[in-house]
Amino acid sequence: MIYTDLYLCPLTRTILKENIMDDFKAGIIANPLAGSGLKQLKPIIQLAQQPRYRNRVFFYITNSVGDIASVLRKAINEHKVKVLFIYGGDGTLHLVIDILIYELQQKNITEIPLIVTLGGGTMKAIHMWLGWKEKPIDIFKKVIDTPLDTLPQRKLQPLCVSLYNTEKKRAEVHYGFIFIIGAVNRVIEIYDKESHNVIGGLKHIFYGITSALSGLPRSHRAILHQFKARMTANHEPLPQDQPLSAICSITDSLIFGLTPLRGHRESNQFLCATYSIPAWLVVLMLPVVVRGSWVPRVDSFFNKPISHFSITPETESTFFLDGEFYHHQPGEEITISLDPSSEIQMVSSF
Repeated sequence: MIYTDLYLCPLTRTILKENIMDDFKAGIIANPLAGSGLKQLKPIIQLAQQPRYRNRVFFYITNSVGDIASVLRKAINEHKVKVLFIYGGDGTLHLVIDILIYELQQKNITEIPLIVTLGGGTMKAIHMWLGWKEKPIDIFKKVIDTPLDTLPQRKLQPLCVSLYNTEKKRAEVHYGFIFIIGAVNRVIEIYDKESHNVIGGLKHIFYGITSALSGLPRSHRAILHQFKARMTANHEPLPQDQPLSAICSITDSLIFGLTPLRGHRESNQFLCATYSIPAWLVVLMLPVVVRGSWVPRVDSFFNKPISHFSITPETESTFFLDGEFYHHQPGEEITISLDPSSEIQMVSSF
């Protein structure tokens, strides 16, 4: 994913008539290549320049992804930003939150601001899960004109994913909401390379279904295979060892609104599903699989809330985390857990 022109916009308090609202500053960090890009950002920028916001607006513009950490440090430490708006899809959200948690753990910042997603990207599962349906400009106006202490806040601990990154040749930890490895990840990779819209996503889902049943198209038949892997749930070995895919998520809805995960997680849990069955059988069970409405009680199926998951794939070399693809070492363990020190707060629709 390419990022250019990242906008940071702190706003001080707003005075409407004679009512003084909470004195909080807010920032906007945006990926102008997401969705309609600058077309949807322009109204927000124009609003920030109106008389009631003028002289209270600061823009930070950079063309380098490597500058995002310094932008966030400046926003939080110098401008005392309390609310951070993020414009973009799941990948943009993941990148910003990943950096924020790292900066907090390194004590480069004292707190993580309240997060508000504006949407704008193609993959925006978290944005949809939070209930937002309005346009970015409408979300911005709604939140910025609401007292800080009355905003509906949802506390979350993102997934803590530990891996050995083969591109950077080092062990790493990343934070996100949705982890996917295996056949589903391979289909998403094709979608990511060829198209970035809902129609393209539905097309690849359809191709996956038809190739699982008929072998056509061949491009999708080649990626719908099971793989050898050792897995544990809550530190106990799982009896299955040839998953088609493994999915872990904080949210009960995934990309394109699919809801295949079962159970109600506690605050120290996330949802997890892994099925060691061929793709054609998943397709035959599709009506119940996509809703998670029924899971056979046999060893080949696992779908429940847990607090720790590990997978050691023999051949898989990539996985999906919130719109980003990570390269890991086959044969090396990937662990997924929750870290209380990484807790963030997000604003849900109201």
